Formats: sequence, structure tokens, C-alpha cells
Amino acid sequence: MGLRRSRGFTMVELIVIMIIVGILAVAAMPSMSGSMAFRSAAFRDEAIAALRYAQKTATSHRRVVCATLTQKSLALSIDNSNPKDGLCDVALPVPGVAAGQLSAQQDGFGDAPSPAVMFFQPDGRMTSDAAGGTVANFDNTVDGGSVVVRGATGYVGDGS
Repeated sequence: MGLRRSRGFTMVELIVIMIIVGILAVAAMPSMSGSMAFRSAAFRDEAIAALRYAQKTATSHRRVVCATLTQKSLALSIDNSNPKDGLCDVALPVPGVAAGQLSAQQDGFGDAPSPAVMFFQPDGRMTSDAAGGTVANFDNTVDGGSVVVRGATGYVGDGS
């Protein structure tokens, strides 16, 4: 008797391969869905850091710094005139961000009025006008947490 030549896979081999692929798919799903949550949390943390940077820059440079929020981005600019006129006319790049402004992968500042402008005053307060007359608070929900700015104290944080 000669050896039989094999022409494919047996049913048992195919079932074992399907089970292995199923196990790998179940193991990979949590990491794929967690990546969006991770990006949202990273955006929130970067936004908090950028707003703190805006406040510290306003204090150290004794200039008004504007933070302009849209639903998907955060851009900083500074009043570079002397005496100050409250017009933020020079872009202030966000440190560590190649494009100079922070952009969200998904919702970002989804419930913020668009565009919203925050004015960080040289004394550390945050106001809703460039002249510094109206102290304002900012509370916004970002996927993965919240961003809070307390106008009177200049606190910038995550609301916890």
C-alpha cells in the first residue's frame, strides 16, 4: 500500500484554527476599544496642561493670554503690545504639540460654545473679556473627565 496524499485540512484542524482565531479576537477587543478612551483622557490632560501654561505665561509675561476653544481644538495667543490693548495678536504655541494647537480626535470640548475665548489676565485671573472686568468660570465635560477653570483664583484642573 502506498501513502495517501493529503489534499487539504481535516475538519478537526479547521475547527481548532477557528477556535484559536476566536480567542485572539476576544483578547484584542478590549485593547481596541480602550484606545479611544485613552486618547480622550490624553486630550483632557493636554488641554489642562495648555490652559495652565496660558495662565502661567500671562503672569510671567504680564500680558493677556487668550485661549480659544472650539469643539475640537484649543489655540493660545498672547497680547504682545505695550501698553496692553487686550488683543491677542501673536500665536502662542502649545508646548509639546507639533501643530502649535491642540486638536481632539473625537468630541473634545463638545459642550463648549464655539468658539469660546478665555482671557488669562496678568494677575492670574481668568475673565470673559480682554479688559479683565468680568471674572468667569469654565466647566466643560471632555470624554474621560472634565476641565475646570476658576476665574477668581485662576485654578485650572480636572474638577476632582
